[in-house]
Amino acid sequence: MTREAISDAFRRRIVFAVLVLCFLGLMMLNTCTSCEGQVQVQGNATQGFDVSAWAGFGLFGVLCLWTITLAGLLASDQLTQSLADGNALMVLSRPVGRDSYAVSRLLGALAVALVPGLILLGGAGLLLVSRSGLSPGPAVVATLFCVGSSITIASFAMTASLYLPRVAIFLLTLVVIAATSSINLASVAGMELSGIYGLVDRLGPPLASSVAVALAPWSGRLPPDITVFDVALRTALWAASGVITLVAVFRRWEIEGPTDR
Repeated sequence: MTREAISDAFRRRIVFAVLVLCFLGLMMLNTCTSCEGQVQVQGNATQGFDVSAWAGFGLFGVLCLWTITLAGLLASDQLTQSLADGNALMVLSRPVGRDSYAVSRLLGALAVALVPGLILLGGAGLLLVSRSGLSPGPAVVATLFCVGSSITIASFAMTASLYLPRVAIFLLTLVVIAATSSINLASVAGMELSGIYGLVDRLGPPLASSVAVALAPWSGRLPPDITVFDVALRTALWAASGVITLVAVFRRWEIEGPTDR
């Protein structure tokens, strides 16, 4: 079922655009990281390790958020499309559980989203490590957090797609990622957040703060009152809750014949 879900996801028209963007992204990464890590200070050349570190921090962070967004967008109709064309009903008429079917559809969307994402993240990490002298450990940890956050967004987007139309899910996914990441970054920058903003930052999925914590050795600035254990625990809990919610909702969902949805 997972292979079939991946095949279905690869047949989507957006995948070709994603692959083209991935290729162009690798070319841009090669160009951006080929610059010499030196800056001129009063006419004297100075090694710009800090410049490279902050550039790597920003570049890796943007790629992580791009991968998370792609996972949510691809998952937004991966399940409902199979319901609309009758594929789900046909597969579930065999001895196949609903839990397995929902998870396989989620894995299909994640596979298509994470392959180009991991290629870009891996390429960026290798280029930054080899050309800027940055340590590879933070890149690996940030990538793991990115995978966990992608599972969270994709699973909740797939669950919401059972109730909302595709366009609404697209917009909702973009708004949630943008709002949560902005709040995370504001907290990382040292801003005091209260009310709903503070709750989102402390209890919500650490989409941007997890990357900031992972890449702190590059930037040399630790986010205030945030630890790797904290963001790792929250990332794992949100990813698990997203998958559990999807399975629980789909288990009780009434499946009808093919529709024009």
